[in-house]
Amino acid sequence: MAERGDDGMYVDYQGNKHVHESEVNSVNADGAAGKRGGGGGGAMVGMAGGFLAIFVIGPILFAKLVGWIWGMLLKLGMVGRILTTVLMLAAGPLILWITMSFGQELFRKIGWFTTDMLFFGTSVVGAVWYFCWHYDAVKLMGASAFSNKIKNFAKFVWFGFLGAWLIGAFKSSSDMVVAAISFGASVAGFLYYFISTIGISRQAAQNPTLRIPLVVKAIALVAALGLTFINATVNHTAREAKIAKETAEMGAEAEIFKVGMSVIVINSGSFPDPAKQGSYIEGIRIYDSPVDVWGGNASSHVLSIAAKGSILTVTGGIERARGRNRYYLFVPVEHNGVKGFIEYDDIEPVE
Repeated sequence: MAERGDDGMYVDYQGNKHVHESEVNSVNADGAAGKRGGGGGGAMVGMAGGFLAIFVIGPILFAKLVGWIWGMLLKLGMVGRILTTVLMLAAGPLILWITMSFGQELFRKIGWFTTDMLFFGTSVVGAVWYFCWHYDAVKLMGASAFSNKIKNFAKFVWFGFLGAWLIGAFKSSSDMVVAAISFGASVAGFLYYFISTIGISRQAAQNPTLRIPLVVKAIALVAALGLTFINATVNHTAREAKIAKETAEMGAEAEIFKVGMSVIVINSGSFPDPAKQGSYIEGIRIYDSPVDVWGGNASSHVLSIAAKGSILTVTGGIERARGRNRYYLFVPVEHNGVKGFIEYDDIEPVE
């Protein structure tokens, strides 16, 4: 019910006077609705801001928490040293994986042998380095200072990635430029950490908690490097043997591809139609040579598009091209006067 003043006039929530009570009720109802609407809008903005803050700052705070927990573990003495060294076996490859993921275009063609060397090396060599050289520096820093170092390192990596992503989104930069910026930020983060801990490392080395002879450190480091190379070599040999076995097993099937035989396109994707500007065609790409299909420059090797259902003439035997993760099999064909190569998996022989 609306309030009524001494003069007999009805007063709304803003203090304005009205002759009729219904007018006041209408104004008050509108005001209440406006407050509810405004509150809802404010809540939505607040929620959106909260999610944005979590997305932007969350990884940084998580890294700081990990650094703090790591530092607290060092209060356990030798047990803490062993525990954090074991954690380093996983932390090294994880950090490398994050760095390479953000700058993946730069690492697309490094090959499996090098990849194995990097990941196993950051695990084993990183753990030896931490146990023999860096543990005392981290312990001297303490949980709070170490967590701040990790937080600042994470800022370089995460903000570098976000910045590179925004530049790529608004400046139409190539994937290689974005990857270079992101990877560069990660390198800057590593440099920051090592440069900022040089003084602490020197101070810690003067009074180590465990005196390890230099010759023992050297043997441990050489052993770690040797294990890294052996692991990569064994994996590379096993991988090559597996590929050779698979290639031999499909030899009988590959024999059906002879000069003059026909194949039909059965799989397809949507690609720009070379014959019609602005339109698309369901088909597969004909390359000028066997290529790494997922390589960064694969599209530059496309000669033409064969529509789904097209019949092509085989002009030779199966060839293969090595990609980063696998081998790609190609069949040399001719289609509408164009000679090139198409993926083995995209065709079916014509009986």
